[in-house]
Amino acid sequence: MKTSHGLADKETRQNTFLRLHAMRVLTRRRLIEQLMTPATWLLATFGLILVFLLVQAFVKSVDSSGFDFSLNPLYQIIYGIIGSAFGVTYVRQMFADGPFAFSLSVGFAPIILYLSLTSIQRFGYERRSGMVDLVAAGPADEPAYLFSFGAADVMVAAAQLILMGLFLALCGMVWNMATGLPVLMYLLGLLFFAVSLLGLALLFGAILPQPASALALFLLALAILAYADIASFTVVGGGFRSVANTASWALRWLSPFYYLDMGQMAVRSGHGSQFLAALFGQASLCVAFVLGGHMAARSRGGR
Repeated sequence: MKTSHGLADKETRQNTFLRLHAMRVLTRRRLIEQLMTPATWLLATFGLILVFLLVQAFVKSVDSSGFDFSLNPLYQIIYGIIGSAFGVTYVRQMFADGPFAFSLSVGFAPIILYLSLTSIQRFGYERRSGMVDLVAAGPADEPAYLFSFGAADVMVAAAQLILMGLFLALCGMVWNMATGLPVLMYLLGLLFFAVSLLGLALLFGAILPQPASALALFLLALAILAYADIASFTVVGGGFRSVANTASWALRWLSPFYYLDMGQMAVRSGHGSQFLAALFGQASLCVAFVLGGHMAARSRGGR
């Protein structure tokens, strides 16, 4: 009896090792594909250009009295759009320590959205074509195949954040702007946000067999979750305000946007415990999304 148990445990460990090895191989393949895709480099460059434009416009909007939105047309537009939705106090607090949080978030948005959408689409097409079934005939089951997409995308997102951080540090040296621990905390918050968002993409990719349906539902979920975060700051009265508050309280705990905003506000106010709580919230969401995707992929199988 002991011998049979020992053989079973050894076989389980061997299968786990083979599954992890297969996942590492698939992740490397996916990473190479992303790095060889021109769209990845174009969006990464576009993100850096956005960071540069926002920081440059911010520098031109500073005079002897401090930061003034009216000194630059770009920030006049930003002030009008964000101020009408969130209020003047929130906008001024957002730029109290410079353009770092805003510019990094805007510059990171194209690449993280691209990674999320392409993972859903590519996994769906490969599952329908039978590629997943072919690979799953070996030690790499469908969950491992699915998670290899997320692992590669997280690496690309982390590389983009590192690149933006270095670029922002260079901009700070050129324009004499202090970049230090707050910028690192903003980058860390965006990394956890990316992990959470990519986990949500994996969940929808595993649940729905049709790539188009998965993409549409994912975008709809992003819009709803973003609204749940925006609704808590919207400067509107009457019944709409009550509905907005209700939706915000009901959905914001499931929204990566809420924890991202919570972390950025913690950095601006200097509350380290609140920042750690925001990171923990993002990590908890990622674990929940990944577990849901794992169960969905295992139960649904291939084509």
